[in-house]
Amino acid sequence: MGDIARYIGKSSPITAERFCLRLIERVETLDEFPQMGRVVPEKKRDSLRELIFPPFRIAYEYHSESHLVEILTVWHSARGSLEI
Repeated sequence: MGDIARYIGKSSPITAERFCLRLIERVETLDEFPQMGRVVPEKKRDSLRELIFPPFRIAYEYHSESHLVEILTVWHSARGSLEI
C-alpha cells in the first residue's frame, strides 16, 4: 500500500491519506466478515477471495481453520488480470 500512497501523494498528500484510510477501513471489515469477498474468478479457489475497492482489487486468503485473513495484494484493475 505504500507504493499507492506515494503515487497519489505526489499530487495530493491529503488525498493519499484519505484514500489509504478508506482502504484500511474496507479491509478491516474482514475481521467480522472474512468471507464477504467474492471468490477470485480467474483462480476459482474458495479460500482465495477479493474485495473490490475501485479501481483496486484487494486479494486475500481466508484460512478457516485458524480464522486468519491474509492480504495477498492490492491490484490496480488497469494492470489486467490479477497476479498472485
